[in-house]
Amino acid sequence: MLQLIVGYILTHSQRLWFALTVITYSFSPSLICQELEIAYKLSLKTAVSEALEKNPQITATKWRIEEEKGILWQTRSLEKPEIFTEYEGVEGSGLSNYENRKLGISQSFEFPINIYFRSNAQSNIVQSAGAVYRAAVLDISASVRIAYYRAWLSEEVVGLTKKNMELSQEFLTKAEIRFKSGESTRLEYLTAKTEKGKAESSLAKAENERAVAYTALNALMGYDKGHEWLLTDSLIFSNFFHQEFDLEQLLSQTNHHPLAQSADYEVRSAQSLKRLSYGGFLPDISFGAYRQKFGDVQSKFWGFNLSASFPLWFFLDQKGKIQQARARLQIAEQEKIKTKIFLNAEVKSAWIDYKNARQQLILHSDQLLPQAQETYQAARTSYDSGEAGYLQLLEAQKLLIETRAEYLESLFAIYSATANLERVTGITLQP
Repeated sequence: MLQLIVGYILTHSQRLWFALTVITYSFSPSLICQELEIAYKLSLKTAVSEALEKNPQITATKWRIEEEKGILWQTRSLEKPEIFTEYEGVEGSGLSNYENRKLGISQSFEFPINIYFRSNAQSNIVQSAGAVYRAAVLDISASVRIAYYRAWLSEEVVGLTKKNMELSQEFLTKAEIRFKSGESTRLEYLTAKTEKGKAESSLAKAENERAVAYTALNALMGYDKGHEWLLTDSLIFSNFFHQEFDLEQLLSQTNHHPLAQSADYEVRSAQSLKRLSYGGFLPDISFGAYRQKFGDVQSKFWGFNLSASFPLWFFLDQKGKIQQARARLQIAEQEKIKTKIFLNAEVKSAWIDYKNARQQLILHSDQLLPQAQETYQAARTSYDSGEAGYLQLLEAQKLLIETRAEYLESLFAIYSATANLERVTGITLQP
């Protein structure tokens, strides 16, 4: 709604007309999100929760469970019953003159043990789908955490590059003053100018990488449009990262991983299908009941029938089904072995990454970063007092920024390695 408010102001000397336009809008919070770039607070817990609720992969695996449950109901269902009527000895064009009439219903079904085998096979498929869903939860949770860590890292790198650009501008200003006053060489001035340009380029690159990091985070959370987030959780160096994980204990956890459970359920399903293939030698059973009337006779009679169908052509049909079931079981068992090898390899890889990241983090935290900070402070003091040149200060500044960036990278690496360890073991490691 647009409102125009016009007023006037009276002074001692003259009357001044003053027009004031006030524009107000009626809008919802969603309109704010569309019109303005507002950064909303986002915690790591919220990011994971959003992803588990909206990520398409999670949603698809949920529906896969429902699909398999629907198939399970079908395996327990009997065939459609057959309702029939028969007329015999009909004279003329109508059906009223007949010698014999039957009205009945018949039902066919597999041998009961075969129904059990088929249902059991599908029950294991349902369990397998549930395990796949749990594996997807582990995968998405770890992926979101790593994407969140990367977004945090990109923010920190942008902050570092901005600080570097500010320092480069400060040094350029001082170098220009000193050059014009004859206190420094032209080489020092040109070097400072070049470093200022490189700092601007580094900042542009860091901002691009930050945009990419947030795009990946939004995609995992199920947002197809970009959202600005203010991350509320930070990566910190805690005593937790001083501990080492035993590789053999981690490897033992793979037996309980959802992917291993899914492969095991697939094997059980294949075993039931193999038994079902042998159950094909058993007969199918058909049961029927009918009511019969003979011509003008007023009495009606009831009749029942029971029949069984035997697989006389078993050497073709059943032989093929048995061969197919055996092959399916072998494939499932090999897939189970493949899954075990894959999980063990993933655990070893994540464990090595964690071990290396832990060493780098401790090294940078205890030695390299404090040394770089001390070196820079000494060089800055010497430069301000005129005891050291700009090139010496520039080297110290580069060392500090590079060491700080390496420290942040090692923080990101150890958090990511921990998330990957949890992904492939299925257990919680962080406190």
